[in-house]
Amino acid sequence: VQDRDGQLLRAFATPDGYWRLATRLDQVDKQLADMLVIYEDKRFWDHEGVDVLALARAAGQFLKSGRIVSGGSTLSMQLARLAEPRDSRSLGSKIKQMLRALQIERRLTKREILERYLTLAPYGGNLEGVRAASLAY
Repeated sequence: VQDRDGQLLRAFATPDGYWRLATRLDQVDKQLADMLVIYEDKRFWDHEGVDVLALARAAGQFLKSGRIVSGGSTLSMQLARLAEPRDSRSLGSKIKQMLRALQIERRLTKREILERYLTLAPYGGNLEGVRAASLAY
């Protein structure tokens, strides 16, 4: 529940028990948003949903070490996974994420993608999104 100026007055858990509050970029420190992009998807502003170089790097590391060393998922791919969770970490699921990420990129601006990621990203327990986490912690 918010007042007419958008100030949060009261929050309720979602029907599935999660605490999630919509987050706009203007509610997040610019350094946090910049660090998120640098850490999670450094070519976020340049690709169209799938970063082929990051996927190739992650695949090469996996082939060399026999285990997952780093991910190749873009923020758009992660948003696809968060919006439509699947238990499977199979190649088929990864391909579906890639296709969904391409759709997301066609429908949303980069700013909207970042805002939705900031709203849905898990922060431990039943907290989703940076705004809910900042109020809880």
